[in-house]
Amino acid sequence: MIKRCIAYGAAMLVILYTFLIYDAEVLSAILILSILYPILSLSWLALTRKSLRTERDRVPEMGEEGKEIRAGILLKNLSRYFAIQYEVKIVVTDRNREEKAVKICRGNLAPESSETVWCDFETTECGVLEVSVESIRRYDWFRIFYLTEEKEEQSLIKIFPEYELIPMEITRRVREFQADDTEYAQDRKGDDASETYQIRSYREQDNIKDIHWKLTAREGKLMIRERGFPLGCVVLIWIDYPEGKKEKNDFSGMVKNAASLSVTLTEEKCIHLVAWYDDLTGKVVMWRVKTVQDACYMTWNLLDIHPYKRTDWMNECRKECFRGREFAAVIEVDASGRFWQNGQKAEYLRI
Repeated sequence: MIKRCIAYGAAMLVILYTFLIYDAEVLSAILILSILYPILSLSWLALTRKSLRTERDRVPEMGEEGKEIRAGILLKNLSRYFAIQYEVKIVVTDRNREEKAVKICRGNLAPESSETVWCDFETTECGVLEVSVESIRRYDWFRIFYLTEEKEEQSLIKIFPEYELIPMEITRRVREFQADDTEYAQDRKGDDASETYQIRSYREQDNIKDIHWKLTAREGKLMIRERGFPLGCVVLIWIDYPEGKKEKNDFSGMVKNAASLSVTLTEEKCIHLVAWYDDLTGKVVMWRVKTVQDACYMTWNLLDIHPYKRTDWMNECRKECFRGREFAAVIEVDASGRFWQNGQKAEYLRI
């Protein structure tokens, strides 16, 4: 704007110099108009300052890795009498890699009309994108002067990873491990005395401790009460995301591998718990995953993870959160997406 004012002032000096040399009525009119134009222009821009509105309801909430995303910003001219020439600056920021893409769109809105400005971009990795309207310029009739309105409007687009099944082996110990839960299996018995799987007649190999004495007295024969099998989380996936210098693809690889591991376990009918430390709240976030839909919900929330700063705080919260809980296996996913078991890097998972 400063450069435009300097250029306009220089043009006025030329007009004034020409007016002083040549005595012509046309030059007088041009000089008067050149003096009045800035006043009229700024007055008109101030008059229409609330006439241009932006809406971000055409920005999708999610996208898929490797596919094109189209986001739209709706511009509305609320004025009944004046057309508005605009220039809108749209910024798309990758929150995790701190990369920005800027798109500037120009146009003209008739009175009481609207127009959608579309922004198309490719996604190569999963993560969170911020689509924001950084500023809007409103120009006068000849696009000489303008007023800029700074905006703080933004929408988030979560880019989901492309799931891949992880090669792994699940041992019999994990499949038969019984973790406490309020949900019980309908197709097999277990060792939880607080829940009954079924009542049946006594067999020779049955334990005498499982005899249901009240039903035995009523039926006149020995009856056995089989205990329930709790469907608790037998595997813990811990996502370790500390703050520090990271490579370009760290976040994407971490989320993708953690989500793929969770989906793989659901395909194997292995109920598990996915957890990480939330540095903003100072608490451990936990998601019980039983189905693929649960894995998708978990991934949606995992995309909001923030790296933690204090390792000692994280360790203390983790220790307190899982005090008294047992898991058949614990798998850690580090900030680079690598798997760890028992303190060692695992190229092939066997749990």
